[in-house]
Amino acid sequence: MQKLKVSALRRYAGSESGRAWLCLLIVLGTASCGTGSSGTDVHDVAPSGRDGTGLDFHTQRDATLDQATHLDSAGDLDGITDSSEPDLCVSDCVGKVCGPDGCSGDCGQCRAGHACQDGQCICVPDCADKTCGPDGCGGQCGSCDDYDVCTDDWCDDGACQHSFNYVPCDDGNPCTGNDNCHAGVCSGMTLPQVELVEIGCVCHGDTDCQPLDDGDLCNGTLYCNTENKEAVCAVVPGSIPNCDDGNPCTLDICEPYLGCSSEPDDSLSCSNGDPCDGKETCDNGECFAGAELVCTDGDSCTKDACVPMTGCVYEPDPEFCEDGLECTTHTCQDNVCDTTLLPGFCIIDKLCMEPGYQNPVNLCQVCLPDESNDSWTYLDEGASCDLDKVCHGNKCCQPDCNGLLCGPDGCGGSCGTCPDGWSCQAGGCVEGPCVADCQGKECGSDGCQGSCGECPVPLVCDEGICKKIEPYHIWSKRFGGNGPVEGTALAVGPDGSVVVAGRFDADVVDFGCSPLEKQLHNDLFIVKFAADGTCIWSRAHATGLASHPSVATDVDEMGNTYLAGSFTMSVFHLGDMQHLNSGNCCIGWDGGEASECNDVFLAKLDAEGQYLWSKSFGGCDTETVLNVERTVDGYLTVRTYSSSSGVDYGGGPLDESDSGLKQHISRFDQEGNHEWSISLGAGGWFGFGVGGLSCDKSGACVFVGSFNQPVELDGSLLFPKGYPDECILAGACYDGLVGKVNQSGHLVWANSFGGVGWEIFSDVEVGPYGGGLAVANFKYAESQIDGQTFEQQGDSDLLAISFGSSGSVDWIVHGTGPHNASNLSVATGTGGGHYVGATFKGALGLSTGISDDVVFGIDQESADVALFRLSPQGVVEWGAAYGGVGTDEISGIEVLGNEYVYLLGGATSISLDFGGPELQSIAQSYDTVVARLGQIVVAP
Repeated sequence: MQKLKVSALRRYAGSESGRAWLCLLIVLGTASCGTGSSGTDVHDVAPSGRDGTGLDFHTQRDATLDQATHLDSAGDLDGITDSSEPDLCVSDCVGKVCGPDGCSGDCGQCRAGHACQDGQCICVPDCADKTCGPDGCGGQCGSCDDYDVCTDDWCDDGACQHSFNYVPCDDGNPCTGNDNCHAGVCSGMTLPQVELVEIGCVCHGDTDCQPLDDGDLCNGTLYCNTENKEAVCAVVPGSIPNCDDGNPCTLDICEPYLGCSSEPDDSLSCSNGDPCDGKETCDNGECFAGAELVCTDGDSCTKDACVPMTGCVYEPDPEFCEDGLECTTHTCQDNVCDTTLLPGFCIIDKLCMEPGYQNPVNLCQVCLPDESNDSWTYLDEGASCDLDKVCHGNKCCQPDCNGLLCGPDGCGGSCGTCPDGWSCQAGGCVEGPCVADCQGKECGSDGCQGSCGECPVPLVCDEGICKKIEPYHIWSKRFGGNGPVEGTALAVGPDGSVVVAGRFDADVVDFGCSPLEKQLHNDLFIVKFAADGTCIWSRAHATGLASHPSVATDVDEMGNTYLAGSFTMSVFHLGDMQHLNSGNCCIGWDGGEASECNDVFLAKLDAEGQYLWSKSFGGCDTETVLNVERTVDGYLTVRTYSSSSGVDYGGGPLDESDSGLKQHISRFDQEGNHEWSISLGAGGWFGFGVGGLSCDKSGACVFVGSFNQPVELDGSLLFPKGYPDECILAGACYDGLVGKVNQSGHLVWANSFGGVGWEIFSDVEVGPYGGGLAVANFKYAESQIDGQTFEQQGDSDLLAISFGSSGSVDWIVHGTGPHNASNLSVATGTGGGHYVGATFKGALGLSTGISDDVVFGIDQESADVALFRLSPQGVVEWGAAYGGVGTDEISGIEVLGNEYVYLLGGATSISLDFGGPELQSIAQSYDTVVARLGQIVVAP
């Protein structure tokens, strides 16, 4: 290596030979020079830092030198004075593959397990925590031979193992025979005394017996026995080997000079005396149990069991008829359960009700055992159902007489009557008869308890004028980065605040509070916005999920947020709390080992985003969260699917013996304490987030999903229609499933819908009176719902199915004409109106036969968002489409009251809008969009 002092280089550069030398450096890429005569500065040749080739001086220099150096017009190196005089260093890696290059760099790095020595990578033996086995460099870490003939020695995972054997050996005693190893000791058998005398085993001490040992392993070891007058060599007591190997199916013998031997003998008996496991038999040295004894007396009222060493026992089974209800008693005889309801109770939705108990969903329904003990009884019209409320039209109604002196109160009653000779007009008493007034009105009251007309569907009456309802933009936001940012869960608080949760793979995402940085891949985010869209707080967590995580959220009246999701981290952190992953025996979808398994977590955050508590649950395989719902009574209901057997959510293992994909529903209190868990059965559930959960005022929850193989629910087996031979796609008929679970975890009812194609049920929302609306899309064949047939018109049609509190179908809306109708979502307002969202291409039309609406996509070639409002009767009241040029999707809808609608979705469009300012792409990746819409009535 050469090093030139800067001062010497400066002097040398002033001469002709120096310039020539510097030109050589240029060729080598280490300096620049010109072709001028003596005295020409090197910088004069390449103005603006470039040489004669036009290449950047710095580019050539930096490719060779570790530290930039320049000669300036004064002969100095740029930025360096005479006093500094640094060295010009040329790296040297000739014959080296590693180690320093002499210029603060290196010639290369050695791979793991190797070290650099004299410029070469040398393998370093690794015997840490190992006493044997390979050292990683072709050698061994040690030998396991303990030089004991009576032990077998081997290496197991870096540690030596030893076990006793029974091989022949020589104990060195001539007066013993059949020497062999037993319990780690080499010994033989003592010969009979006569023989010992004959062969000269008369002795004075033990050493006299040693030459007489015949080496027979079966006759023990000799010693000098002095108990008799004549001392003779005798077999040491206990030195004759015991050849019994403990296997009843082998014949065990001691062969002279060979020792013990065991040979399989199928004629031997290996019975254990227990009739419950059948008659045992020997086969090639192994004992095989016989056919298990099946104990059954054919009576379901008895518990049949085989008691070990005893046999069949039949005892009364007190649990066979047990239904878990405290208001019933049971007797059982000859396969028949006789259930008796205790006097004064009703059993409704598999729950015991006391007389006068009101249905939390509809306070005009009560338990009246004298009227019916298995269904609700309606209170009389006008009966009190709640504070200041009365029953009207079978619903609990709030009379409204504000500012009225007379006329109807809106609940079938009157706000007062007028004196004789006076009449009620517009809620006030006027002298004389009432004169109807419909001037300038086309609908509504005429002031005399008559009507000025009815508005045609879907118009509504507003101050006497028939108007239409339309959505309008309040605010909308878009968030993204240099990777996907995908919101998957949406919740709205009573104050209009919004919580969004999802995942992001961008390096940084900013929701308006402070930037969140990605830690691993598809990190979890959760963010809260005020009612005006301002960011309140945001959080990010590394969940370790290599694939798409699912997350769900809900908000209570205090502004607390409840979050449920999945994680694969071995240790998962939420605030100051940590959770260990229990997935230690992962099985992949192909049946082989999987590198990661999900556990699920449940957490509560306060209004400021601080974690109050968190819990985690899992089995040895994978669990994934689908939904979380907070019921009116404050409990949390979580729906998950699992490929684990025996997963425990806090109440004991579920599905211990079942395999395949299972769905579970669990209930927790506000502190995360487990209440109950149930299994919805194993089968061909169509998982990965498909399906929904919604709970009513009673705490009962309705769930929807899809399945393609038989599923057992509460003892009943459901089959997809056409399964397995009539499916359009071989063996794959996906039917929809709608079911209800009461607040005690009992399945109340379940209905399946579908044809021989696919029905994918995506979401459900219960209404204010116990019924609800489920949304689905169907493809590949016509769909059959509740006896009605719906022909497929697009490549994926939409269905909105309204059902009552008992699961009966009320009405169905068929959405036709779309391409790729998917990501269906539904929400219901306090007035009972429904909002249906979908991702679609082209045009989407909804029709009930009464009214219809068609929306057209913003970009006919890519996905857009459709949003419809349906009346409680299924009338289409309005429809709208949102999007841009690119893919725009919807992932959730929420409604506040009966007016404000919140949308959550994703977008790749460069620009899109929801009726307000255009939302521009952040970095042309997949962004999250959130919007708040209102509704107004306008002239048609």
